[in-house]
Amino acid sequence: MAHDSDPQTEPSSPAWLPALGLFLFLAVGTWFATRAPADAPPGPATAAPADAAAH
Repeated sequence: MAHDSDPQTEPSSPAWLPALGLFLFLAVGTWFATRAPADAPPGPATAAPADAAAH
């Protein structure tokens, strides 16, 4: 046969590698879920009051 090697001899990934992937996935997901939408209108804290331009 061409594939005589035992599949149990394949090297395993280190334990920190899946943990790193999970951390990055959760970090990016949290950032994406909590960021402001790009097309959101400015809130009242960033809008100038109407009477400020009259002074």
